Amino acid sequence: MSERPLDPFAVPSQTALRFVLLMGSIVGTSVFAFNILYFSLSPQGASEERVYSRCWEVAPGAEGSDIGAVAGRLLACVAPYEQAKAVWVAGGLALLFLVAGLIYWYLPAWRIRRLGLRPLRAEDAPDHVRELDGLVAVAGLARPPTYLWRLTGSVGGVAFGRYGRRYLGLDAGLVTKLVTDRAAFRAIVLHELAHLRNADVDRTYLTVAFWRAFVIVALVPVTVSLADEPDGASLGVVWRLLFLLAVVYLTRNAVLRSRETYADVRAAMWEGGAGGLEAVLSGRQHDDPPSGGSRHKPFLWGGLVRRHFEPQVRLRLLRDPEAVFAPGFWESFGAGLATTIVYGNLATLLWLAAPRLDALVNRWLSALLFAPLAMGVVAVAVWRWSAYRAVRGRARSRLAYVGLGLGLGLVLGQPLSAASAITGSWSGTGDVTPLLWLVSAAVTVACACLIVRWIATTAAAWLPVIGRAPIGVAVVPIVVAASCLFACWFGVQLLTLEVPDLSQLPAGDYLQASGLNGTATVDRAGPWWLWLALNHPLSQYFSRQVVIAAALVGVWAVPLAAWLVRPPAHGCPSWLTRLTRPPLVLTRPAAAVRLAVLTGVGAAVAYAASLLAIRFLAHQAYTPAQRALPGFALLFNHWQVSLAILLQAVAATIVACVITLRRQRFAVVLGMMAAFLTGAIGALVMPSAGVLGGCLDAFSLRPGPCAWDVSLSAVRLPLGQVTVVGSLAALVAALVVHWLARSTSVWSARATSVVSRRPSPAAPATGIAPIVPMAIAVAALTVLWIPETVRIPPEPPPATLGLDPAALEACDLLHRLPSQEDLRATLLALLDAADRSTHPVMTDEALAMRHAITDGDPQAYAFHLRRLTALCPP
Repeated sequence: MSERPLDPFAVPSQTALRFVLLMGSIVGTSVFAFNILYFSLSPQGASEERVYSRCWEVAPGAEGSDIGAVAGRLLACVAPYEQAKAVWVAGGLALLFLVAGLIYWYLPAWRIRRLGLRPLRAEDAPDHVRELDGLVAVAGLARPPTYLWRLTGSVGGVAFGRYGRRYLGLDAGLVTKLVTDRAAFRAIVLHELAHLRNADVDRTYLTVAFWRAFVIVALVPVTVSLADEPDGASLGVVWRLLFLLAVVYLTRNAVLRSRETYADVRAAMWEGGAGGLEAVLSGRQHDDPPSGGSRHKPFLWGGLVRRHFEPQVRLRLLRDPEAVFAPGFWESFGAGLATTIVYGNLATLLWLAAPRLDALVNRWLSALLFAPLAMGVVAVAVWRWSAYRAVRGRARSRLAYVGLGLGLGLVLGQPLSAASAITGSWSGTGDVTPLLWLVSAAVTVACACLIVRWIATTAAAWLPVIGRAPIGVAVVPIVVAASCLFACWFGVQLLTLEVPDLSQLPAGDYLQASGLNGTATVDRAGPWWLWLALNHPLSQYFSRQVVIAAALVGVWAVPLAAWLVRPPAHGCPSWLTRLTRPPLVLTRPAAAVRLAVLTGVGAAVAYAASLLAIRFLAHQAYTPAQRALPGFALLFNHWQVSLAILLQAVAATIVACVITLRRQRFAVVLGMMAAFLTGAIGALVMPSAGVLGGCLDAFSLRPGPCAWDVSLSAVRLPLGQVTVVGSLAALVAALVVHWLARSTSVWSARATSVVSRRPSPAAPATGIAPIVPMAIAVAALTVLWIPETVRIPPEPPPATLGLDPAALEACDLLHRLPSQEDLRATLLALLDAADRSTHPVMTDEALAMRHAITDGDPQAYAFHLRRLTALCPP
């Protein structure tokens, strides 16, 4: 049985993706070139190193320990230099676009004059014009192009033009083919008209225009400026520039090759199986054999540097459509490269425009500006390939190449940036050691592969329920979601590289630095890596970021949201009807949402029982004096959060293992959903257990009222930790178990195929199961997002009611705080006294103040200080 013919125009084409990639590569390389030009030619450019050295000397000021003040002074010092450079780069880009626009507009007229083309009128050749008009009607063009011809013996044609004016040029040898070989004439003309129908003429001539403008505006000036530089000083710039130039050149050729392939496919479809184009290509194959006598060399070498494939390669692509649908390594590599090269300059410009932005927010916004470039190219390519595999289920996966290309592009983009060329480092700054850079590179490649795999998982969930929307439109929300996920991860990783390394601190030293004294406490703190994972200031800072929490929730929520949408009533989405005729019936893969929900809730119940048992045993094992020690509450909180994260990983492991062994899909995302449910419910159980301790003494750690008087910070911190750290732990556990289960079981690709050749009964609407975890996710993210200062504190109790001696000592220090010279020592003594108190509200407020100091959050600090003041007698 022959395979069903496929229509590649039912999905977004490679030509459009490669054109977008070309524009990103040209902009990124031009930004690099204009930075180097500013550094070499501008009078202020040569002073960059001197400016930054001077600013680093004056930035610390009197209070060098205040990181925010240091950053502000450094910004104010370097702002004039960076602003002048930004104007220079923006002006260069404006000139680049202006020159490219002029070239694009006047290129058709120049081509007509250079080739000696002249009008082909009906009165001169009525049969030819009549035949051309008929082919234009076959092509479905709204308006025929202007027909031209030239006096040459070659047999060929060309479609060209600009916006509003299209031309079709024919060689004299082709004109005579209408009489001698009408099938060849029709095939060649239909191929050229296919360029107009595919709307790739503008892309082609914009590609040529931007390439020439780049050479004129950026490449030549940089080459001239580097000629006067010493060899050692310019070597770092030269090799980077050559590499970027090769990327732009190869991307340009990829655009031109891709348009030819799609024109061949379109023309062959119009022929309706006549085989005229195949006959023409076969004839050219015999007339023009591959160089070197090898059939494979032209494809391997020509696939990179040629603007047109060899005839035998075009024949193979015409007969085997897989290469038209398959995503490529170089597309994703170029997308990652262009994104990273431009990222550093955008971060600096955004820093100058909004100096009060948080460091992490700055990196997020900078990455988000160019994330749609990388994610748009990758997401559309992966969705196109997923649609092809839905019809040709036996096709092997190519996602590993896409993820590897994206990751390597992101990694190599850092040493290829202008900052790296100027500083001579591989990261844009001189503070990253080679070992740390290699570790960061490995993490980047791994995360890129995971994002590509997530996009493929999302495509498998959403393709069956798209309905009437084309894939190009339906993929837009996924591109937005993937861009947000990419920007979130990329900003976090880059910020982490700039934080001093505290991983070498032993557990005892770190606990003592956190205010926990005594060897008994240190011994019970567990592994130092676990303590750092939860209590490191950077970890707690990330745990409080609602954007990171939302991104991790979106990992499972975006694919599973497809189960809230009803499939098309006829069982066949419109894109599938266009892709293959007669259409197949695409059934939605089964997803064990109910299993994941029940497992997550069951693990949360197990956590609640375990936590109550631990509180009961701690109440029996420790005296009230021991439970009142300053570090006991912090240490107990560490272990109760650790237990919740452990059960999150267990829940994810169970779900991923069971689903994988059942040979079903979405094992990892469902495992993460189960883990989130466990963590979210567990975060609510933690303060509830404390309230229960106030009601039942057997479960209490410190005396407290039997009432729900829990500050928002007491809920937000553990909720953020289980949502961020717990989700990451669950992701790792689910991935490992999924891989092991697939490796040890008999995994059949047919068992997971999403295509059914027979209509299957309509599946019942199963939207209720995903709604439950999504509603919990919305509630959890709302709690993390609400500013802490919006909470209206309850009326405080009478001033001295229930205040023990330690609380009164803290109040005394609080009243003396404004008059003390050594504010830091007095504040630490105040917090230590509040920690020793048995008053639950005072202890919670002191803990919240510590977290606010660690996070550098003055608003939260002032809010909890006011609450603490309200508890104290006047």
